[in-house]
Amino acid sequence: MSEAFGAAADPVSGLRAFFGRLMEDFVEAEFTGGCLIANLGGELEGSELLRESLSSAWGMWRDRVAEQLREAQGLGMIRRDIDAVDLADLLLESWEGAVIRMKIDRTLTPLNKCLDRLLGDYFLP
Repeated sequence: MSEAFGAAADPVSGLRAFFGRLMEDFVEAEFTGGCLIANLGGELEGSELLRESLSSAWGMWRDRVAEQLREAQGLGMIRRDIDAVDLADLLLESWEGAVIRMKIDRTLTPLNKCLDRLLGDYFLP
């Protein structure tokens, strides 16, 4: 994340670069794998320690995305009427659903739609 965010001209470009790198990894892995948090979370049963660890990891990921969105809000690139943390949750929750669809259909189309619909439409001021 730091590499993608740091090299970008603006926070939204940084987010797109980060998710773009994830998509490149999915293609290289032939649409297998996905997000470790989501994969483990889908199998979670009976381990409070694992649940807490995954929740913490999700929170750290969400907070980094929220930082980018908050910065973009300050630049007028992202709507300000919804808190950046709520937007980050929406983005990541939508992304994770799109990853499932990507794995089923073996295509990046759901991931591209997710980013375009949120970063290129709903999140705009």
